[in-house]
Amino acid sequence: MAGLQRVSSAGGTATVLTTPDGKTESAHRWPEVLPGGKAVVFVIQRPGVDFGGAAIGVLRLDTLEWSVLLEGGVAPHYLPSGHLTFVRNGVMLAAPFDLGTLQMTGAPVQVLDGLTESVTTGEVKLAVSPNGTVAYVPGGSARRNRALTWVDRTGNAQTLPVPHQPYEAPRLSPDVQRVAVGINNAASGGERNIWVYDFARSNLSRLTSEKEEAETPVWTPDGGRVSYATARSGTRQFLWKPGDGSGTEQVLANDAHHLHFGGWSPTGDALIANAVQGPDTRSVWMLRRGGTWTLTRYLEAGSQVRGPVHVSRRPLARLRLRGVESGRHLRAAVSGRRRQISDLLRRRDRAGLGQEWPRTVLPKR
Repeated sequence: MAGLQRVSSAGGTATVLTTPDGKTESAHRWPEVLPGGKAVVFVIQRPGVDFGGAAIGVLRLDTLEWSVLLEGGVAPHYLPSGHLTFVRNGVMLAAPFDLGTLQMTGAPVQVLDGLTESVTTGEVKLAVSPNGTVAYVPGGSARRNRALTWVDRTGNAQTLPVPHQPYEAPRLSPDVQRVAVGINNAASGGERNIWVYDFARSNLSRLTSEKEEAETPVWTPDGGRVSYATARSGTRQFLWKPGDGSGTEQVLANDAHHLHFGGWSPTGDALIANAVQGPDTRSVWMLRRGGTWTLTRYLEAGSQVRGPVHVSRRPLARLRLRGVESGRHLRAAVSGRRRQISDLLRRRDRAGLGQEWPRTVLPKR
């Protein structure tokens, strides 16, 4: 859990200022020191939700006491006019703010719409000058509504007959007849659930029904179940459920780590995932079936797995991918099969997939 720290401009040991409680807070991020240097505004990430459900807090540096200013917001910034600005769902708002009491003294009003906001990281492409001039990148919330689209090997795209929604992490079933996909309405205060689209029936049905977060669906190799992760009662659970929705879900493991599923081994006895928050961020974990299901760390922090897992009887090449923010490229350090991996990366770049790694190439229907 990441809290706020302070270090002298001359260097030295950092002092811990805040520590998230792990129950209602998972991280404290994006601090900004208020005029006078006696207080800090910052963003509070809530467990089990992205930054669309974040809050804004204020910390007194003399007592190290802090409180919640408001729920639902990121990118807090104080203006000399006496206003605190923040962003919520791609909209910049401003409210009168008292530096003495560190309290908002009026209701927020909309200032600007259409800002580029990432609900994954809490970052907003925005800068405000002391005179109130705003520089920003237009675009809106990164969790905006999307079309669910089928693309064949030749590049022909067909939009599926379902409403535009904030879809995420679609996964094709092994028999190519269904797609499990997340619908994330957390940014607007709604639920985050897993749905299944059936191509033959042109029907989208909800697979999970809990109000807590459900994400990263992955089909089992036989296509019978969908595995996914949820956040319930302060901890995270890893479950699976029949893909046709006919049965009840089964809990495979419980753990405090926020894991995103990568894929199953072909035999269905191991599931690979990567940690996306906390001190073990980007470490790789394995959920393995023996007499019972066990979850263990497989690779140290700094590694990451996304997409299907392929198991070979031959020694596997170790592949680490690192995105480069300035362009659609990846640098790879690999042992073995360099040409095959390079060809794959070039195809990815030609398709304009950016840093979405990897994308599933669907067979022609």
